[in-house]
Amino acid sequence: MELAAPPGERVTIETSPTGAPGSWTASGVIPSDQQSARLLVPELTGGAVRAVMDVAGERLESAAVFITDSSRCRPRQDPNDAPRLSWSGEVGELFTDPLLAQRFTNELGRLAEQVGLRGRTPSSTSTTPVSSHVEPGDRWADYLEECEQALGASLSGLIFPRKRARDHNTATHWSIDDVDEGEVTEDEDEDVLDGVARDEEENSATQVPKIRPDQRAKYRRFAERWVAAVTEPTVEDDWSTLPPIHLRMVVTRLYLTLLAAGAWHKDDSWRSDLRWLAWSLVPDDDVLDELPAEAFDHLYALLAVAMATLRQGTQLHGGRQEDLPFTVAWADASEWVAEADLSLAEELLLPATQPFAWVATSKELRETIRLAEEARQDPYAEARATLAEAGLAIELQEGVWRVEGDFANAYRAAARAVTELTRIDDAAAALARNPRYAVLIAVVDRKMLLVDSRMAVWRLYSLSGTRTPLSMTIECSGPPPHARTLPLGSQLPEVNDLGARLNLDLFAIATEMRSFIACS
Repeated sequence: MELAAPPGERVTIETSPTGAPGSWTASGVIPSDQQSARLLVPELTGGAVRAVMDVAGERLESAAVFITDSSRCRPRQDPNDAPRLSWSGEVGELFTDPLLAQRFTNELGRLAEQVGLRGRTPSSTSTTPVSSHVEPGDRWADYLEECEQALGASLSGLIFPRKRARDHNTATHWSIDDVDEGEVTEDEDEDVLDGVARDEEENSATQVPKIRPDQRAKYRRFAERWVAAVTEPTVEDDWSTLPPIHLRMVVTRLYLTLLAAGAWHKDDSWRSDLRWLAWSLVPDDDVLDELPAEAFDHLYALLAVAMATLRQGTQLHGGRQEDLPFTVAWADASEWVAEADLSLAEELLLPATQPFAWVATSKELRETIRLAEEARQDPYAEARATLAEAGLAIELQEGVWRVEGDFANAYRAAARAVTELTRIDDAAAALARNPRYAVLIAVVDRKMLLVDSRMAVWRLYSLSGTRTPLSMTIECSGPPPHARTLPLGSQLPEVNDLGARLNLDLFAIATEMRSFIACS
């Protein structure tokens, strides 16, 4: 709504949530130094708005502008006989009453089995015939309505937040143009902002429940059953009988809430469950075809938060036990994490207000989404990120990856780099150099060539699935043992074959390495 006012006149904005006579309430004033402003009424989904001003002692009123919530006026679907949760409480009750949580767990298992047998996803378009014109947004509205029928308003709102009918009578908020809501207006004082800040902090904190220490084990068992219900097909090995995506999203949100509540204490077993939940959120062809476009924004945002949480304390392709769940999940999910809307995903983050909480931070979320975006454009982005965590930087120069960083063991640096690079391509060469010596490691398929600038020999090794350049150099300050050693000046067929595959003159590179060290 554009509102024009005479120069210097103060204009009062009045709203009426019901539009009934006598229900007008003053909502704010356009400053006298603004001649026009755009009135935004983001939460007034019904009623009316008008402008009032006094000119020469006479009260002038604009025509009332009536506001209609189009989503509430659209034809509603009749309740169908699709399976649904009979539990319809508020989400917070699940974490404060173990008996309700037990009931919900049983209901979830029953529902997952029933919908798995009937078909995975609810239809994203209405099956109720209507004579009115169907707007493009109805496909999304119909899907939301079906989710709410199946899950109840509280759980449905957990994954697809939207204003519900009972929220429509809450106080109206308004703003004019780019007015900063954090600034004090003429009729407010600084205490108002302090109160707003406290309210926001309290609201944020209450998103994370407090689980009593003696109840943690019970809630971990509940969570295990939730995960099993939505990640295991109803018919063995028939993945089309997995529960619909909205059930998988609900369980993921509840699981992340329990992680934020510190339910796992110091137990890392949650990583395996969250890995399977992340896998379950990766859309397959059926989901891509059936979900309305708006649902994907929420799906990808939730997937990004789950992956950012799972990434904490891990290294991509690392060899520790905690690294494996993230590495495997990343291979499945990174393509879709790159699609996540950062601002929407940040709204899902929970504060670390409880002891032993596992929550992703805004920085970790941004880095996870950025890595996924970069990996889609650059196949070596993941290798660069992994090496950067180890303090190494790589740059491709004339076919050889030069390794830079503060390292004493050039063997280990070159081996780490080439191990990461050969996850992407089975042929790579990395050269690491410190002030004392340089090491070149070239790998093609299962053959590895190593050159130390201080020694005039070629070293040839055979690799296996468990024997990688990195594993061979973990406990070696010098060249790994069990090499086939030959003079550097000899023209070996194996070396020529490796060089041809890499499109490199390995003899020239080795000569350059030795001359550099000689001049140092």
